[in-house]
Amino acid sequence: MAAFKRKLTVNLKVRKLYLYSSNQNYKIYGLPYIKIPHILQLDPKPTFEMQSIILRDIDQFNEFAKPWDRECRKLNKGNEFEVAVDLFHDEKFMLVEIGIQGIVEQKGSLLRGMRSFLIPSNDHQSFYWRKNNIKGNQIGLYPLGSELSAISNSGFNVFVVSVPESTIIDQAAKMQFDWNLIKNDFRKDHMVADHNMLEQLRWQIRQLFNLKKVSSTTLHSNLLLTELKNELLNQLILMYKSMPNKYRPDKSNRLRVFQKARDYIFSNPARDFRMDNLCNHTASCERTLQYAIKSYTGLTPVEYVKAHKLNLVRDELLIKDPQNTTISEVALQYGFLHASQFTIDYKQLFGELPSETFSRKKNIA
Repeated sequence: MAAFKRKLTVNLKVRKLYLYSSNQNYKIYGLPYIKIPHILQLDPKPTFEMQSIILRDIDQFNEFAKPWDRECRKLNKGNEFEVAVDLFHDEKFMLVEIGIQGIVEQKGSLLRGMRSFLIPSNDHQSFYWRKNNIKGNQIGLYPLGSELSAISNSGFNVFVVSVPESTIIDQAAKMQFDWNLIKNDFRKDHMVADHNMLEQLRWQIRQLFNLKKVSSTTLHSNLLLTELKNELLNQLILMYKSMPNKYRPDKSNRLRVFQKARDYIFSNPARDFRMDNLCNHTASCERTLQYAIKSYTGLTPVEYVKAHKLNLVRDELLIKDPQNTTISEVALQYGFLHASQFTIDYKQLFGELPSETFSRKKNIA
């Protein structure tokens, strides 16, 4: 991870940095934030832009994710949390490299009108992705009109390529391939990639990042970047074309148990969950339930439920009117009956007291 951090900071320049807000206004939050463009609103110009960012708490990560209508939640205790992002784009193409230290759960919308591909940066990756367990030799796909649901553990590192649907259809046509044959197959959430093609794809992505970092904004460098970008799209289309026609969803019992337990927990935020309740709902024994949740989150069922509820409390504290509610009332709403233990658990997860979160809301108000 140290080498990854060094790589990220190479191209940072001394300048005022901004964070893009979902209401299309720019807010100055100070370093290390940057301006995050919404790809569908970029001004057309024949140049590429490269930006980097390091986020060191979950609130910064949620602000970063606002343009994509995404909620991010921290699940691990302690101070281990960092998100490092490289963002490379022009008006019709976005490439992101993201590395995460810490256990993070994400839910939200996907980019409208976009085709996005999630590519593990190495063969050792493994994470929960849209009801599937994605491994290093697989590529996650964003079906059009779908929602994102993912959990990543420390060491998570992926590339995400996003292209307007019209652009990739045009590129496919140049390759004499009818993209319309498969574009409406919403069932596909991932594909198993040929190893050699996947390694070539990763190499092309790194070439794009490296070339932009060492190149000035000249006609020559932009032509090279355009060529590399087109080769990257060609490679993705070839891999998509070679995907088996028969869709084979992950049907493992462990994944089924985890998904049912997670849906149940999300649907009943105020419920006081016990192991026997979760076992009955998932039709599994306690050992199977423990193993299933631990496999995808790194947490025990009790730890996962508690982290989920603490994140809900934090969400409430950041939006509630301090004049009309108290911390105790919000905590009780989610089943935290003992104020002292709640305070300890909250600080262990977020590194600050509930009162500090709430006072930040007061200052904003």
